[in-house]
Amino acid sequence: MIKIETERLFLYPISNEDMQRVIDDEKDLEMRKAYSEMLQGCLDNPEDRVWFAAWNMELKEQPKAIVGDLCFKGITDDGMVEIGYGLKEGCCGNGYMTEAVRAITEWAIAQNKVSRVEAETDPDNLPSKRILANVGFIPTGEAGEEGPRFVLEKKIDVCGKGYRMIKLLGHGKGGYSYLADRNGQKVVLKQIHHEPCDYYSFGNKIQAEKNDYERITNAGIRVPKMLAIDEENERIVKEYVDGKTIFDMILEGTSVEQFLPQARTMALKAFNVGLNIDYFPTNFVIQDGMLWYVDYECNDYMEEWNFDNWGIRYWSRTPEFEEYLKSGTS
Repeated sequence: MIKIETERLFLYPISNEDMQRVIDDEKDLEMRKAYSEMLQGCLDNPEDRVWFAAWNMELKEQPKAIVGDLCFKGITDDGMVEIGYGLKEGCCGNGYMTEAVRAITEWAIAQNKVSRVEAETDPDNLPSKRILANVGFIPTGEAGEEGPRFVLEKKIDVCGKGYRMIKLLGHGKGGYSYLADRNGQKVVLKQIHHEPCDYYSFGNKIQAEKNDYERITNAGIRVPKMLAIDEENERIVKEYVDGKTIFDMILEGTSVEQFLPQARTMALKAFNVGLNIDYFPTNFVIQDGMLWYVDYECNDYMEEWNFDNWGIRYWSRTPEFEEYLKSGTS
């Protein structure tokens, strides 16, 4: 079980059974509804339940003394989590919530799936605003159902230079890719991960990225330029190609047939140097009518994995594409 320790508190997500007990004991109808939605989120998303569960704030020196709770209200596809929090009656004025919000947001920002943490609060709730300000949240200039919204941005250093994460672009078998910003320039920042993969084995991932980039560029395949590589922290910065992916175009019902000649040209260039690239449509972006391969992954050529034998199966609403939508694996 996840347990975050602060100076005075333990923070941890409670079980589904404990959440049901909270619901049964809650007298306030709005809070009961909120806790019920959290529990349903846990049941619907067991692998991501920490982002839906209620988290207890337990005093370290008084076990089982709960002074408040927190939650994240789920997680979006682009990596945003929204924090909510509340103290038990009689527990205000001790700094517990600032301590808890700082610790849990630091934990959340450190998770690869998360690109930023947001919050909203009643415009007249000055203590809540102070908590957010003390932790480092800044106003977004937007308002939600409860009031003005605030954001705590994820920042990552690559080779000593700081980048601000805008959103999570995707999560593959090799890493997490974010749309990031540095001094007004949008880039893609990839953080290598070492999560297990049932169908693929890796050696040195960061070295593989570097080697694959060189092989692909030498083949003449159109890919974004690698701008920086931080081998110690396993991070890569590359150009951002702004456009829709082939996958998104297929999903919205747009034919991508006009881009097949460009895909086959890339496939031929790869074949000529003994390579396959990953032809899955999430790896291709259209910008000004030009097809870009935005991943760096490539492998020694095998006929069964070339474009016409494998990739083309996912470049329209085929049974394979529909199965991917259901299972999430290609």
